[in-house]
Amino acid sequence: MSEKTKILIGDDEPLNLNFFEVMLSRLGFEVILASGGEEALEKITESRPDLIMVDNLMRGLSGWELTRLLKQDRNYRAYRDIPIIMFSALDSVKDKIEGFELGVEDYITKPYNFSEVLARIRSALRRREMARRALIDRERAFAWSTLVRACRDFGQEVSLRAAELAGMLEDDRGRKRTELLGAVRELQQFSAKTLRRLIREERRIENSAPPPTAGLASLDRELEDNFKSQLEDWNRQQEAAALGPDSRDEGGGDD
Repeated sequence: MSEKTKILIGDDEPLNLNFFEVMLSRLGFEVILASGGEEALEKITESRPDLIMVDNLMRGLSGWELTRLLKQDRNYRAYRDIPIIMFSALDSVKDKIEGFELGVEDYITKPYNFSEVLARIRSALRRREMARRALIDRERAFAWSTLVRACRDFGQEVSLRAAELAGMLEDDRGRKRTELLGAVRELQQFSAKTLRRLIREERRIENSAPPPTAGLASLDRELEDNFKSQLEDWNRQQEAAALGPDSRDEGGGDD
């Protein structure tokens, strides 16, 4: 990625913050840490992350309250489209429903498996990219519709002016030549000016979005490469921890 994807982690447990900073940084993300809800809110407005991951029961401003502000408060409507993944030690259906009703993108119950977390991060980022492209497509469709209407109006205006000019030539032979030439030049200038404006607008619309699926393909390729290497390291560490420090000495047997 030419510009790193920014992920904000909000948790009042320093161990969790350190863990995510190390693991996500290795995957190529820019990690922004916040040790509480108030700090998370401040950093969200400062850096506008691509993804927010917060604990629902942080001290001070909780994850629930932070989500409610971002998704429902008019003062923070500029950040409403940022996806939020909620961490929680609570596994009740009621808590999950409450989180989804507030507007969280996903809900992960502690203790979590890091492989699952990575998969959910990838899914959230992909949905965000798809939503971004859908918005661009809608805006481009509206722009094209506006351009078509402008072309139609231009054609009608030129047709009317040309008809008026033809009438001048047919019905008023005594009209001065300079007046007729002035009318022709006015029509020519109007046509040239309007055509230049329409061409500029057409180019602006054409350049308003990257090629179809370019963002998704680039995101998938880079995350896939990073995920594979980091997950292999992660799984090896987990296996080594499960076997214990003496696992390397086992298997020799007695003669």
